[in-house]
Amino acid sequence: MRTSADLKLEALVRDLYSVVTQRLAPLLLTSLDRQMAAREAEHFLRESPSFAESLGDEERGIIVRRLASELAGCGPLDPLMDDPEVTDIMVNRWDRVYVARAGGIEPAEVRFWDEGHLYRIIERIARWGGRRIGQDQPVMDARMPDGSRAHAVLPPIAVDGACLTIRKFVRRFFSAEELVRAGTLTVEMAEFLKVLVEDRANILIAGAPGSGKTTLLNVLGSFIPVGERVVTIEDTAELQLPVGNCVRLESNPGRPDAPEVTIRDLLRAALRMRPDRIIVGEVRGPEALEMLQAMHAGHRGSYSTLHASSCRNALSRLEALVLQAGVEYTLRAIREVISQSVHVVVWMQQLPDGRRVVGEMSEVTGMEGDIIQLQPIFRYGAARGRHEWTGIVPVIWSKLREEHVIPPVFERLQGRRSGW
Repeated sequence: MRTSADLKLEALVRDLYSVVTQRLAPLLLTSLDRQMAAREAEHFLRESPSFAESLGDEERGIIVRRLASELAGCGPLDPLMDDPEVTDIMVNRWDRVYVARAGGIEPAEVRFWDEGHLYRIIERIARWGGRRIGQDQPVMDARMPDGSRAHAVLPPIAVDGACLTIRKFVRRFFSAEELVRAGTLTVEMAEFLKVLVEDRANILIAGAPGSGKTTLLNVLGSFIPVGERVVTIEDTAELQLPVGNCVRLESNPGRPDAPEVTIRDLLRAALRMRPDRIIVGEVRGPEALEMLQAMHAGHRGSYSTLHASSCRNALSRLEALVLQAGVEYTLRAIREVISQSVHVVVWMQQLPDGRRVVGEMSEVTGMEGDIIQLQPIFRYGAARGRHEWTGIVPVIWSKLREEHVIPPVFERLQGRRSGW
């Protein structure tokens, strides 16, 4: 809880910000970085001793850091951006800020001065990401300089005032071994996915926001053999694939000086870039058709994510997204394309304690009548608190075993099955 001394310092920062911004040229204000802003703040306090005559060294340092944040950073959100335990920042309105920490959501002890203060920070984030936000375009997605993803909504769309959500960028890559140690998946599941990637199977990762879809997608990227050319396509670039020959594409919502470039546009462009694999960070619209066509027409070993509540629901959502493309396909034809294009579906799940696990891993085995056939291979058993093999050996695995030398994953599981 903030003390009276904290409130007094914050009021001084607000007054100083008003004076400093009046002295600085507008062009300089938009081009400041944090270091430049800190130097400007130090210079101002030296030239204006009346503002800082009662401050000790520690308080003076706090004032300089806060001024630098206001001039060139995210304002009161900077301490949260620097906190490694915070994964998401949610500003519901200028005086209501929440954070996600250790899988739970809690109120944060920060607030903006007023609605205008929050709006100014949102505009700065939009400028960083080359985006525009205003009354004529009240919704914005932007990538921040550190890779974090920001989403803002302005009134009248946001009824209670401007709101801002930041999904912080994970600064380090998580390996398959680390996910195994964390309990996200088992050694056998990781080996299974590695063989599928090397054999160029198409994999769809589903789950709710924050369930770990992108983290697993990065792990799949780490299994891609050296020498293959990969093209990634995202609304907001956040993938960290350890691939040398990689082209990263990012959509653009459009602004007065630049045309709109959609995920569909980028998928068409990617097909002309001689990719071995195409990875779509998230499919959420009619671009699902182009993605499936690329998978079906020879770009095997491609991956994507989408929001869904199970493996079965992921395929249903994919059908609905293809229908948004306005094609005159029957539902059965769409399902046939899906069944021939997607080989494995992985559903990510966030547990009540905040841990992220593979909730289910299923194989697409074709069509039976008008229904796409799915057979679960691995599931997370909540009662036992661990992953369980269903006892089914995937059809694709049996084919691979006839053609290649592969790890005896399911033979090992069969040998231990009596102990499960």
